[in-house]
Amino acid sequence: MTPVEGPIWIDIDGLTRIGNLIPNMNSALPLSRLDGLTVWHQARLEEEDIENTFNMANADVMDLMLSTKLPPERIMDWVDQGILCSSVGAKTKHDSHQNLLWTLLESLSIKNATGLEEVLLEVENPREVTSASDQTMPYGAPLKISPENIQHLRLLHLTVRSYHNLDLVRNWKSSALRGS
Repeated sequence: MTPVEGPIWIDIDGLTRIGNLIPNMNSALPLSRLDGLTVWHQARLEEEDIENTFNMANADVMDLMLSTKLPPERIMDWVDQGILCSSVGAKTKHDSHQNLLWTLLESLSIKNATGLEEVLLEVENPREVTSASDQTMPYGAPLKISPENIQHLRLLHLTVRSYHNLDLVRNWKSSALRGS
């Protein structure tokens, strides 16, 4: 071993031992879980200490818009997705309830927190479909979801509602729909 290799080996060995004492910083819900996020976006967000979906869901959105110069509608969509991902948690080998919840969300095409709210609103206040081409209904026909699954969605919604950025996302989306 040359003198140059020695300190490098010690540092790497020391970091390995320290790493075993510090909680794992590799998130089960990395930013790559969010739709529409490239590695370039991810690298830019990590510069702003947004390293996982939980950080995205709780980010200072206005600061993020100003400091990253990423399109505001994308940031709001990622925050919306981050809220849902962080509320459900990661798919795991051990938690079958969590995996079933993800399967339910995917079967209903729910990709974000506001999408969950739209589905619950439709389930609780179904509208009559006047024709097969009725464009007023987001899903084209009344949703048929078992009472047990509706209860799962309602419980998830309680968690989703606890995120302070959800109101900001709702307001952003409603103003975008109004065109203002």
